[in-house]
Amino acid sequence: MRRFPSIPRATMQFERLYDGRTSVERVNGRLKIFWGID
Repeated sequence: MRRFPSIPRATMQFERLYDGRTSVERVNGRLKIFWGID
């Protein structure tokens, strides 16, 4: 993480973006397990 991000961490915008990122990472993990994608 950057020390001074363009979007402050204590905002709803940051929370929404971070939640979206974690959901994408979960999907990527499932694809790796199920399809053997690497």
